[in-house]
Parts: sequence; structure tokens; C-alpha cells
Amino acid sequence: MAAISQLGRGGFTLYYARGARLSGYDCEQVKACCIAAGLPVIDSRLIAFEDVVRLAVRGPMAAVGEEANPPPYHALSYAPLSVLTGAYRAAGAEVFNIPESVTPATPEE
Repeated sequence: MAAISQLGRGGFTLYYARGARLSGYDCEQVKACCIAAGLPVIDSRLIAFEDVVRLAVRGPMAAVGEEANPPPYHALSYAPLSVLTGAYRAAGAEVFNIPESVTPATPEE
């Protein structure tokens, strides 16, 4: 995947290459543009803060511009986007432009 947009309480981050990202605060405009462009979007603004912290701190990083590491995934590993979106979906986040996986994917805790 070439890029992913993550929206949270502190704004948005658009990851578009290895070590390259754009951050800001105009979440709704960026969300609408990314969805329209077909980019994956994870919006975690409506889920419990504790769940966001658990996913962000204990969960793996998105493999954008990186090769995904083999499972099990942990805080310092790169995981396929389907693993992240599965975990965020399970917590109640809105996920756009990524189909649901057949089996729920959750990061190793």
C-alpha cells in the first residue's frame, strides 16, 4: 500500500513513504479527500481513549514503504495493513477503503 491516513484526537497523519509523513489538524477535509482518492483511512476519534493507547503503543506499525515483519506482531514490528485495520475495526474505529479480512487480525499483546 502506498499511503494510509490515520485520524485521531490529535489530528491526522498521512503516511506516504518510508519515513515520510504529513501531519495536521484539518481531519474532515483530509478524511474526505483520502476516501475519495481511494486511500486507506483509519478514524479512531470515536473509540475509547484506552483502546487507542493500547493499539498505538502495543500494536505494530503499518508497513508503508517497509516490508512487513513475520508474525507475531508487536510494538516494534511492521505489520500488513490488514492487521492494523482489523485491530482498529475490532475496537470500533471507522475504516475506509480496506476490505474486512475473513479472520479477525489482532496484534500480539
